[in-house]
Amino acid sequence: MGYGGRPKAELVLSTEERLVLERLANRRKSAQAMAMRARIVISCAKGRRKNNFPLSG
Repeated sequence: MGYGGRPKAELVLSTEERLVLERLANRRKSAQAMAMRARIVISCAKGRRKNNFPLSG
């Protein structure tokens, strides 16, 4: 079954952006919602498809 909609632009992170997101995702004092968003962005930048995100560290 194909996916509908327009093709998505590739998400490319700079080294600095990736480091900031990894710090947010792994920091104990980060709000859990922010940490999850950071993990989702990192996963998308690695080329993972929608709904295929790691939900924990």
